[in-house]
Amino acid sequence: MLTKINLTEIKKLDNSKLRMKVFNHWDLEKIKVNDISISNYIYFNKEYGELVPHTSGNYDKKPFKKTYCPILERLVCSMMLKSRNSGKKIKTIAIVKHAFYLLHKTTGKNPVQLLVDAITNWFNFNN
Repeated sequence: MLTKINLTEIKKLDNSKLRMKVFNHWDLEKIKVNDISISNYIYFNKEYGELVPHTSGNYDKKPFKKTYCPILERLVCSMMLKSRNSGKKIKTIAIVKHAFYLLHKTTGKNPVQLLVDAITNWFNFNN
């Protein structure tokens, strides 16, 4: 049977338990973008935990709206372009999740931070 929950009970809950994590494992609180020139293009909203690989958003309708697409979704979509994963988003999400798990096991660091560092290094290399 369903029980009623008061708003005062919800406000008493600890905010650290309510934070959304990437694949229910990795927190976004300590993620830093070291390069200020690309900090506008690496988007994730720490307040709402919006770093999901499947938002069903239309990011190509307006100019520069793609900057609001979460970086994890941009990674997944770029992996779907050419290969056997073409058009298979759920399979590609599983591949990214497994790759993040392997990165975490081998390095012991947050894989989202490693992704941000890799994007930063790639951007500095090409300029």
